[in-house]
Amino acid sequence: MSKLTKKLVKEYKLSDTESLIKSVLELMLESEGTDAITAPISERYYVSNPTLGYYLKVTEYSITITNHKFTFQEAISEEFKKIILDIIKQYMEESRNAFEKTVFDNQIELLKNIKSNLLEKKSN
Repeated sequence: MSKLTKKLVKEYKLSDTESLIKSVLELMLESEGTDAITAPISERYYVSNPTLGYYLKVTEYSITITNHKFTFQEAISEEFKKIILDIIKQYMEESRNAFEKTVFDNQIELLKNIKSNLLEKKSN
């Protein structure tokens, strides 16, 4: 961002509640067993950890965090939604990249195995 743009665009300052919500989200995403998915048409995002029993949903205008007993729901600004969704999307991207790498590595092993079997049969 250029100096002029920085002067014209004020950086969004999180409220105490938004800061706490952001921290909860980040800690959920760091916890083992957490998954993030999206409903692409309605643009809802879900972060869930069934092991811990925590679930988070981001919609166009609100965020909901729940466990088996309590639900917290808060209206969110467009600026805060962008911050939250950037965090979730980054997590999803990294998670899918890791998944893709695992699948691709398995495909390479499969091809090596097939090649080895074919060479063994050819030499017999």
